[in-house]
Amino acid sequence: MVKPISTKALRTLLQSMGCEKVAVVGSHEKWRGPKGHTCTIKAGVKQQAPGTLRTIQASLAPEFGEKWIEEGR
Repeated sequence: MVKPISTKALRTLLQSMGCEKVAVVGSHEKWRGPKGHTCTIKAGVKQQAPGTLRTIQASLAPEFGEKWIEEGR
């Protein structure tokens, strides 16, 4: 089960895993993993909701594994 995480902590986690921010559109940021898979995070919120985190986790699962957010905390 994915628990909420702060946006700042998520950015730090993504950077530590080799991801880079590639675009900002409004209140969303697009991130690309080292192998080219992408995800979008809501930048305009203090905390990422569990549903958003599940989507992000699924988007980057081919690069980092099924439960990389829980393991990376």
